[in-house]
Amino acid sequence: MNDPLGKLRVLRRQEPFVPFDIVLTDGRRYSMRHRFQFAFAEDNVVVYIYPDRDLVQSFRPTDISEIEMPHPVS
Repeated sequence: MNDPLGKLRVLRRQEPFVPFDIVLTDGRRYSMRHRFQFAFAEDNVVVYIYPDRDLVQSFRPTDISEIEMPHPVS
């Protein structure tokens, strides 16, 4: 993926917010349902905040294989 941080920044600012999934190269998947569910750290690390849990997960932009947007309902 060319610029995953740039795409994530755009998606975070989007109004209204549209949920999406981040898929990592190792197959892990993180569902972003709210704009405040993820953040950016200084060293280009994406931080994922688990809803309803006292837990965070971090990964590097180079670990992102894909950002999946929902398919429109027909």
